[in-house]
Amino acid sequence: MEITTVVTEILVMQIFNNVQCIVVRKPEDAVAKIGDIVIMNCSSTYGSDVCGKITWNYFEMNSDSGDIINIGSILSRSFTSYISIIDSTAGNCHLRIVATPSAAGRYECFDGTGTSGDAIAALIVLDPKVSEQSHDNMATNLECSVRYYGNWAPKVQWTKTSGDSWDIAASNDSEISKNPVSSTITIGATQQFMCKVRVFEPGKLNTFLFDWMSRPYSLKNLANPNSGDRAWDKGIGIGFAICLAIFCLIGIAYLIFKRGQRRCIKEKGTNPPAEDL
Repeated sequence: MEITTVVTEILVMQIFNNVQCIVVRKPEDAVAKIGDIVIMNCSSTYGSDVCGKITWNYFEMNSDSGDIINIGSILSRSFTSYISIIDSTAGNCHLRIVATPSAAGRYECFDGTGTSGDAIAALIVLDPKVSEQSHDNMATNLECSVRYYGNWAPKVQWTKTSGDSWDIAASNDSEISKNPVSSTITIGATQQFMCKVRVFEPGKLNTFLFDWMSRPYSLKNLANPNSGDRAWDKGIGIGFAICLAIFCLIGIAYLIFKRGQRRCIKEKGTNPPAEDL
């Protein structure tokens, strides 16, 4: 059944039945990294066939023109690559969204009468990366950058360890309007830093919707910020070499033993068993 046909059916039922529906479970704003899974929930009072049919609309940021995502269990082909419906029972329709640049935007949930009751939520998608800008034996420069898809810019800052706590070492406050947002730090010989990315709820400086922290970086363990610690890589290499050496020694010892066994058999003047030849 086409989506346009279902929409027409709902409108006709609304006119003749004068049904009143209420969205009782609304979606919430979300921030996610590319590849993360986001769940958008929507439920309405279920007292008739009309109330049981939930509709989702998608709006690009700063746009009032929306696209229909679904009617009930029917999903528009435009969204099938990153959206699926995980519950389409009467009065419920929850979306499972894979965070991609295309998924960023506003999602609005409507009940069977076409009323949302402000059941609208924003999805911001982030792509954080740490890259090495320069390196020598005394210091290295690292950049933590975050490209964001949506209206809410993230806050990026480097923190350094001090005993058991972390202190702010560098922040991007002066570049908050740029995209990607970035912050650069110079790591000395005995220092260790982590990149922290946060997205605060609009108008609430103490409430954040996203909190991500990178692994620690230092000159001692820094090989490639995107491929793991040097110490870890070196440890794996050493372990493999030791195992290979032990295996070779066992093989050599076995060959020496078999050779000695054959010599003893020949000295006794008997033929060795077939499996020993």
